Amino acid sequence: MRKSIGIFLLLTFSFSLFSLEIKGVRYSCSPSKARVVLTLDSYPYYNVEREEKTLKVYLPGYEGEEKKITFPNSLVSSIKLVAQPVSFLVEVNTTCPFQYQIFRLGSPERLVIDIFPQNLSSINIRKVVIDPGHGGKDPGAIGWGGIKEKDIVLRVALYLRNFLVQEGLEVYLTRRRDVFVPLKKRVEFANKIGADLFISIHCNSSLSRRACGFETYYLSEALDDHARAVARVENSVVKLENPVEKWKLTILEDLSLLEFRKESILLAQLLQEKLDACLPTPNRGVKSALFYVLKGVHAPAVLVEIGFISNPWEARMLRKSYFQREIARCISEGIVKFTRKIALRENEIL
Repeated sequence: MRKSIGIFLLLTFSFSLFSLEIKGVRYSCSPSKARVVLTLDSYPYYNVEREEKTLKVYLPGYEGEEKKITFPNSLVSSIKLVAQPVSFLVEVNTTCPFQYQIFRLGSPERLVIDIFPQNLSSINIRKVVIDPGHGGKDPGAIGWGGIKEKDIVLRVALYLRNFLVQEGLEVYLTRRRDVFVPLKKRVEFANKIGADLFISIHCNSSLSRRACGFETYYLSEALDDHARAVARVENSVVKLENPVEKWKLTILEDLSLLEFRKESILLAQLLQEKLDACLPTPNRGVKSALFYVLKGVHAPAVLVEIGFISNPWEARMLRKSYFQREIARCISEGIVKFTRKIALRENEIL
């Protein structure tokens, strides 16, 4: 303990000779996880104190803006940022006993503080956001016979909402009718209500009429040309957004590539399994790509391509209400299975 204090005081004295700055603070909180990200101008040194419901992280020699943020219905009740004479304090107050991990990221220098419930069996997925792709002035892909992606995915989303409500989940839609919603607004909506899951529903399209089947994506770099092409098409909606509302799309360096990746992969796998068990169309597997609509969602998030409307046979199937309902039922079963698996994981941080 004395050695730790000595090192801390030495670092404090050393850093007092320089002007070290906290350039920015980001945070996200839900009932199951909280994250604080400090953007710094140099390699971070820190000291930690832990109490039953409080974590204090001291950064010797740093300066930053003081702030207090409170979070209703969250694992973390408040975050305090306090400037002290020889250090800067980040104090995280929780609503229950917790465990934590702290790590750094480079380019730019960042210090990341993650907070988890001590008993992970208390994780409870309650709020699901369904995102029917496209809408309004953005029809999405236009398929065989003139069918529009925006219409098909909205119908599937409405069926899915009904199935999930029957399972006792809180369900929200980013759009409930044929309106245009910018990608950024969809993400902001999910985070504002504290979504525990985010499911974006789309239809695929290809120059080849033979292409068919379903696939599910999580946010990461694309590993093949097809995944890159799908992402490019779905991301093209950005050009329709209000120039004032356009956002800086620095996905490669965004922390959403790290957050909830394992949970998102698991969710994608379970959705594919359920769809494969009941649909007559091919299983094209779980894939990764840089979809803007998944960027920044503070929850496990996937994008499901339910079929190719460029394929004449699959387009006719996607038009049928019973097939739309069957797709929704399969996705619902995958989501329910995911919630149960998460609830059973008592000792593993995903």
